[in-house]
Amino acid sequence: MEIEGYKILREISRGPVTTVYLAEQNALERQVLLKVLNVQWKNERDLIERFHREAKISARLRHPNIVNIYDFGISGDHFFISMEYITGMTLSRFIRERHPLPAQAVLFIMREILNGLQYAHKRGVIHRDIKPSNILIEESGTVKIADFGMATITDIPGLTEQGSAVGSPAYMSPEQAMGKKINPNSDIFSLAVTVYEMFTGRSPFVGANVAESIHKTLNEHPPDLHTIRDDVPRWLSDMIASMLEKDPARRPADCLTLLNRLNGTARLIGLEDFTVYLQNPQQMAFPPLTEQESKAQEPRGHSSKKTMWYALAALVLLLTVYFIWKKEPVPGNSHSPRPVDTVAVKETRSDSLTEPVLPEMKETLSETQSPGNGMSRKAIKKDVPRERVEIPPSESLMQNDTTPARLFVVCTPWADVYIDGKKTDTTPLEQAIVLQPGRYLVQLKNPAFQDYQTELDLQPALQETLRVTLQGADGYLNLRVHPWARVYVDGAYRETTPLSAPLTLSPGRHTIRLENPAFAPIEDTVWIEAGKTMQKNWRFQK
Repeated sequence: MEIEGYKILREISRGPVTTVYLAEQNALERQVLLKVLNVQWKNERDLIERFHREAKISARLRHPNIVNIYDFGISGDHFFISMEYITGMTLSRFIRERHPLPAQAVLFIMREILNGLQYAHKRGVIHRDIKPSNILIEESGTVKIADFGMATITDIPGLTEQGSAVGSPAYMSPEQAMGKKINPNSDIFSLAVTVYEMFTGRSPFVGANVAESIHKTLNEHPPDLHTIRDDVPRWLSDMIASMLEKDPARRPADCLTLLNRLNGTARLIGLEDFTVYLQNPQQMAFPPLTEQESKAQEPRGHSSKKTMWYALAALVLLLTVYFIWKKEPVPGNSHSPRPVDTVAVKETRSDSLTEPVLPEMKETLSETQSPGNGMSRKAIKKDVPRERVEIPPSESLMQNDTTPARLFVVCTPWADVYIDGKKTDTTPLEQAIVLQPGRYLVQLKNPAFQDYQTELDLQPALQETLRVTLQGADGYLNLRVHPWARVYVDGAYRETTPLSAPLTLSPGRHTIRLENPAFAPIEDTVWIEAGKTMQKNWRFQK
């Protein structure tokens, strides 16, 4: 088989609908994956349209935890999608080779998947087929979700009977198994099944055949994880059980809720530790997850043990720094020492942690107006406390110390990092940014979110960690249709006019289709700008 512009290197997998090849893109001399629609479907217009739609949906999702789509094309009789090639392994293989997985490794993978799903769900995309074979782990430790949109391809009469859904029923939500309407909660259920398998080595709903798997999904409740593994605390076991609720309304509301619960409850490892574990699993010892960590969700007054440990850590740091300066006196300094702030940690609430959890931040709420719909919403202004340790160094020592400072940035989702207006790196960072001591303007930019900026005063020989969750930068579409219409955006039904409020859309180009059974449909294209409202008026013609 030949695909123009690519050199096929080898076949990776073959299914009843598509075949995946490792290929080299000639123009850029890079390896890619080619997903090619099997030639027997070349005359099936509906299938080709769905295949094309998968490419378009996936191409709009640009996130560190989602496999990138490069291109969709036709070469002869072959329809293909070109996508990012990941050097690593699937999660299903990872489970087989590393079982039992440490609890900290499981939570790291779970958190990365949640980050990717939260990003997709916010843009109206439901994966529909979350399972270990659709999760990829790079050699660098990055976790990526693959095969967005595959459910819309395999959900075609006649294909399931030929085996295209083999394996998936053991991960489907009950509503998906029954053919009911699904929502992001369905992905949450499938993720819970995947996490359960990471802990136990097997999906709790796997059966001898598709019918048995579906029967288990609809009727059986798997044992709580803390009764199977001693290293799973009760709070985590309860979280997974809530994600596995048969009724979607009883599951967690969204992925962000789960991310906040994870980050607020457990001290999670970061990419660096996970990478070390990938390379040397026998050499990495993770701290256990304990029942006490669940108390992080309680009011601060109930966290006496946590406060005691913070106080002890601060005391050790104070004594260590004091004795270092005692051993290095500065000649000619005769004036009395004075207290100096030495640690300035700027923190915001984060969905992705690579450092130990720092003291809670303070949030100041101000009222703003949501663009276009007049609805009041809360804008969170981060007013972050600085953790201070008073020590008595000489003033001349502080003025002359040019030991480099370090800045580590954790941003959800990803962002380009600008220092004093110059692009320096892109999150997730592999290592801290080394800078000379001084004051810097730090900006974080992601085209789909509001820019973030702050000024930081970096001290010699100290590392400052900046944690940021970017605020969405959606646009709005307000439309009026005479007499009325069902409104479809990019092929998905949204609402029937008159609208209750302007439609919230991601920035960029969108296809609008208006349907009224008494008239011919109207199709148009709109371009949405972040933070702005577009007004459109349409009238059906006889």
